[in-house]
Amino acid sequence: MHYWYLHIGTFSPFHLKAWADKFAPAAPKVETKKAEEDIDLFGDDEPAAPVAEKPKPKVEPKKKKEKPIAKSIVIFEVKVYEAGFDLISLANKVYALEIDGLIWNKEPKILEVAYGVQKLQVGCVIEDDKVLTDDIFDKITAWEDDVQSVDMISMQKL
Repeated sequence: MHYWYLHIGTFSPFHLKAWADKFAPAAPKVETKKAEEDIDLFGDDEPAAPVAEKPKPKVEPKKKKEKPIAKSIVIFEVKVYEAGFDLISLANKVYALEIDGLIWNKEPKILEVAYGVQKLQVGCVIEDDKVLTDDIFDKITAWEDDVQSVDMISMQKL
């Protein structure tokens, strides 16, 4: 408590009165607006000159930038049941699938699995808003007599 009294003692009587008036119980104020302007809180000797309003610059509406289309590169494998299955004809059947937003890579890879069994590796570019990988995979796995499974190898955003 002692420090508080010492701290309050450092203020001038003018400031103490102003502080007491500010926090005193609400009483009707009779002060004029001119009295508030006379108090100079920053120590400037000259009264502040009224600032002329600057004309506002015309704001042109911003042109909306077109967002780039989100695309992904997808590589997947199509596995078949039997050894010796014609994977080139299966690749042509896969490429015959036409979906809006799907672009096929027309270079299939035929990879050895084991004991003469091979699998087909296919790549494509899809627009993320238009095509889901499940849509493609469901259409390929619908060929139940030829296709055992479809597995995604990689997916990269462009």
